[in-house]
Amino acid sequence: MVQQKVKEKGGTITPDQAKNVAHEYSDKLWDLHKLIGFGLSFLMLWRIVSEFIISRDKRLASRIKTANALPDDTYDKGHYLMVQYSYLTFYILFFIMASTGLVLAFEDVELLKPIHKLAKNIHSITQWGMYGFMAFHIAGVLLAELGEQNGIVSAMINGKK
Repeated sequence: MVQQKVKEKGGTITPDQAKNVAHEYSDKLWDLHKLIGFGLSFLMLWRIVSEFIISRDKRLASRIKTANALPDDTYDKGHYLMVQYSYLTFYILFFIMASTGLVLAFEDVELLKPIHKLAKNIHSITQWGMYGFMAFHIAGVLLAELGEQNGIVSAMINGKK
């Protein structure tokens, strides 16, 4: 592709030169991917630490237990449980994504080399799980907005319903 674009502009470039240019852009994209991944991994670490710092009743496990303890005839018990379990699903996917991403980012560490291929496969599969979660989440928000919980999107954005 690089060779074709240079040719269209009236220049010439050898296949090896074109390959080197393309590889340079690929490296820059990979570096950006790693930087974003480090930032997200830090946020994941902070989320784990915050589970131990925040009050017990605000912790995810406590919210799930509270939802499970509600009487079955409680209004929206199923919805509340689904939301809490979706948080858990998201955090599990995110943790797997961050962990395997860190293994891939530190590809030169001898201790991690034996699991590099496995980490890459798990990272790729988890990526699709994240896409599925995002689609499910957006669909759920839209259904809530168009159903009984209209105003939920504006409440998320500006805090007012």
